Amino acid sequence: MLQWKRQSTKPPFSIQGYGLAVLSVAVALGVSLLLNRYNFHGVAEPMFWIAIAITAWYTELGPTILALVSSFLTVDYFFMQPISVFP
Repeated sequence: MLQWKRQSTKPPFSIQGYGLAVLSVAVALGVSLLLNRYNFHGVAEPMFWIAIAITAWYTELGPTILALVSSFLTVDYFFMQPISVFP
């Protein structure tokens, strides 16, 4: 007897993982810039470590590496002296 298999319309899990990595780093950047504006200095690094931890908890190795590298580059660009200059 012939059976039909249903095709899934959901995106693959890996795309969702990379989306979570980008989203978590973006949220960490937004919260860190907001807190930095109100003179809460030194909260950027813990916010990005939390973003990396959330990505590592819910995804695989590839999105975690993306979150790690993008977090380090974002902290270097936005929060290290001189501000907004790559080395």
